[in-house]
Amino acid sequence: MNGIFLALSVIVIGYIYQNRNLVTKYSTSEMPAHHLYYKSAITGFIFFFIGLICTFSILLKFSLIEYHQDKNLIDNIHFLPDLKILWVMSFCCALILCLCFVWLKNYILLRGIDRVNNINKIYAMTLTTPLDKLLNDSAFLSEDDFKNKIVLLSMNDKKVYVGTVFPDRKIFERFLYGQTEFIFCPMYSGYRHKETMELVITTDYLKDQNLDQHKYQMILDRKNIVTATKVDLDTLFDFMDRDVFFNKLSHVSRKKLPVLVIMKNKNIYIGRLSDNMSNYSTLSDVTHIGLNLGYQCIFDRDQIKIGQYYDFRKTKDLYCHLSFREVESIWFRTKPEDFWMKDKHVSPEMLLKLFEHRLVDCREVEEDLIIMAD
Repeated sequence: MNGIFLALSVIVIGYIYQNRNLVTKYSTSEMPAHHLYYKSAITGFIFFFIGLICTFSILLKFSLIEYHQDKNLIDNIHFLPDLKILWVMSFCCALILCLCFVWLKNYILLRGIDRVNNINKIYAMTLTTPLDKLLNDSAFLSEDDFKNKIVLLSMNDKKVYVGTVFPDRKIFERFLYGQTEFIFCPMYSGYRHKETMELVITTDYLKDQNLDQHKYQMILDRKNIVTATKVDLDTLFDFMDRDVFFNKLSHVSRKKLPVLVIMKNKNIYIGRLSDNMSNYSTLSDVTHIGLNLGYQCIFDRDQIKIGQYYDFRKTKDLYCHLSFREVESIWFRTKPEDFWMKDKHVSPEMLLKLFEHRLVDCREVEEDLIIMAD
């Protein structure tokens, strides 16, 4: 029974230290229970051992116990006070030492911090997981550093949110007690395509916010976050444009739609893509594009007049390879049935007007975007 009381005393003192220590309070709350007991027991044992030494020092100082020189150490144990009294005195001494040490540590490390209104600063010192550090920066960095507040959260249901964490001072206090919900202020939202994992933005919240970044708020669960990263909006949309371009190019190739390729040297090639774009994984992999050639045109000065015009429709299997770096723009036509008129002459001006959609322009008609997503 005495051993049980001693073990409980050690664990209680260790737990009080972990709970009163504001610097480690949050990090220990996420430990598994057996790890917390183990850590509390070690800490409590250290304080209890020091308390026991202090108790013996006090008893010897006031001559409440006496060490008999003529007897060995084991025989001197019989002259000690009752073990229950010694245990109570050691426990009280260890508890006082624990509280004083915690107070001194908190005072030194948290000096100058408002523990009521700026408790998030205390938790920021103890954050151990990269996700919590990211959420903390997003919520509490100054507005002057707004770009570093923007994060992209990918959820386990494939939904994606771009925005900032609402600066709720009690966010980590709720995390401390097992709650995982937090308030998120979205700027954009969308989803990842189930096969290609391409990021598709479907909602722009900035259109209606009128400079109030906290106008729209939603509740997210930290447990449902799969990936989280800081993001620069310009870089994000640059990557998205490249992904959209590549997916549209793959769609045009797969459907064998007529394309019009304008090169930087003002040569114009019209035909169908002959390359299988499924062989490439990203736009960066594409160095050349193959074209089953139907027409070739060359612009004169300032692209006002077409100077040369070649009709290769009667030439079978005429292919050309174009350097992708030299491509200025690619246009395509969604209705090839009234375009490939082999028996009729088509003027170059009319030919160019038949292509209504430009691949490099992200402002495509929504119908084509839906086709790409499917």
